[in-house]
Amino acid sequence: MKSKFGKIDFLGTAAYLATMTAWGIVPIFLRSFIHEIDAWTANGVRYGISALLWSGPLLLWIRSGEIRITHLFIVAPIVSINLIAQILWAWSPYFLEAGILAFLVRVACLFSVIASFIVFPRERILIRSSKFWIGLLFSLAGMIGMTYWGANGPSGGNLIGFVVVITCGFFFALYGVSVRYFAADMQPHQAFSLICPATALPLVFLGFTWGDYSSLLAMSSWRIFLVLFSGLLGIAFAHVAYYTSLERLGVAIGSTANLLSPLVTASLAYPLLHETISSGQIIAGILMLIGGGFLVSAQTRMIHESIPEKVEL
Repeated sequence: MKSKFGKIDFLGTAAYLATMTAWGIVPIFLRSFIHEIDAWTANGVRYGISALLWSGPLLLWIRSGEIRITHLFIVAPIVSINLIAQILWAWSPYFLEAGILAFLVRVACLFSVIASFIVFPRERILIRSSKFWIGLLFSLAGMIGMTYWGANGPSGGNLIGFVVVITCGFFFALYGVSVRYFAADMQPHQAFSLICPATALPLVFLGFTWGDYSSLLAMSSWRIFLVLFSGLLGIAFAHVAYYTSLERLGVAIGSTANLLSPLVTASLAYPLLHETISSGQIIAGILMLIGGGFLVSAQTRMIHESIPEKVEL
């Protein structure tokens, strides 16, 4: 892949592939844990270990004065939204299989664009974009297809799972928009170093309240390692890789990692979890990816034609 300077950017390409792979693998991990630990426990452990990793950089930035106590009030609305999104995300694999889950949660791309219309008036110029309307049409067709073909199909999907994942995608979209709105004056990596521990604290507490951390003792050392690794991979590492790919390759290329990751999930779900996806669901998933691609393309053109904004988390 080439950078904006026209040369092949090996670091940017590596970050792009790492992001797509990480986000594609995580639903596989989450689905594999459902018979061993509950969602509250998984959330507390995975976000807790990620917060520990980010606590070092956070303390350094606090000592240097780059992060101040006032920043905690700035990110408070972001943390509240992220907390709801993470709770729904943790419960999603208990209702839907990994392959379908990965496709449906990408509805966040659609919600993100709509939310941007409401919060950022200048982005309403997208309404005049044919790519936006094509993307909207494909995305809606894909969501309807996933619901219709997956309700009683071999995917294991059900109405509750559909509602949980779509709502999760909605809050993921609000999360990204809230970062752009409330933390516009912060560097993305510094904002996340504060958002991550602030989100982890209530998630760890909820694990003690409604979860069962003692269930980890029944797991083998290897399985416990996988729980911790999935948290570091999907939460702590994937964000950094995503920012790197956006910075070095640009929004148009970097954002497609979010759209292509379901293909990684679907390709791994059958051999690792023995999940199957109906032909109708495959078609619906492809429609959602195509729709997301048009939406990203339309939004990227809008960004290039107006004042640049900070990258969303």
